[in-house]
Amino acid sequence: MSDVSVPLAAGAGVGAAIVSVLGVEPQALVYGFIGASIGFSFAPSLGRFRATCLFVAVVMACALLGTWGAVRFFESSTTARNGVSLILAIVFHPLLSALVANVPSVMDSLLRKIGAKQ
Repeated sequence: MSDVSVPLAAGAGVGAAIVSVLGVEPQALVYGFIGASIGFSFAPSLGRFRATCLFVAVVMACALLGTWGAVRFFESSTTARNGVSLILAIVFHPLLSALVANVPSVMDSLLRKIGAKQ
């Protein structure tokens, strides 16, 4: 039977470092995760790598925006921070997913318009 304390300690250290670098509370990340999970069901399908990167980016960005919005508009209310993170992630995930899915066709039409691609 292997000892799991070393990987758990390493994971906790990495998690603490990420939270301190982002400057957000873990609760905001959790609510961003929940919102992105809900928004994932409304998003268009992407490849596995793009979907994973997009999911992580949405969780972190919405946690950060939720924290900023709570500090700016709601006097640093914990409930407001968590709610804003949740709602932003639900809405932001499908929108960003659609944007990422359409980037290749938009770039292709832009290159054709300026004459760089025939």
